[in-house]
Amino acid sequence: MFYERLFDCLNRHGIRYLVVGGLAVNLHGVVRLTLDVDIAVDPAVDQSDAWDKACAELGLRPRQPVTWRQMYSTEERHRLHQEKGLIAFCLLPSGPEDPVIDLLFEPGWIFAEAWARRKTVTTDGIDIPLASIADLIAMKTEAGREKDLRDIKYLTIISRREDPA
Repeated sequence: MFYERLFDCLNRHGIRYLVVGGLAVNLHGVVRLTLDVDIAVDPAVDQSDAWDKACAELGLRPRQPVTWRQMYSTEERHRLHQEKGLIAFCLLPSGPEDPVIDLLFEPGWIFAEAWARRKTVTTDGIDIPLASIADLIAMKTEAGREKDLRDIKYLTIISRREDPA
């Protein structure tokens, strides 16, 4: 399955990431449809070489004509955001059956702090680091779309079950 191959590959290449978006919502226990994989990337450590290797192994290619070095440069990311409206760095799969991957270098919180709050789930022996429910709620509050507001409602219910105090 694509998801297992993806997370196993990222882990083997030592990439620091957190799953966010709909897939993270699913893995926290909310059932809802999602058609892509959203991943927050640690922008503080240039992992360009690791991403090159992982993408080659998985058959992923960037949608935008942007390099990894540009994405790991804060100044270049801001320029691309201003000039082209680039919010997420999109990776396209080799086959139509696999999902698009959106990489977020600036998810709205400090990655190192979110990393410390992460929840890790394990499936088929593969550890998958998820943004915490609180960090997902913060991202979804910022986005404010209708589907995000629904996610917030259900994530809040789950968080109360996990921490009834």
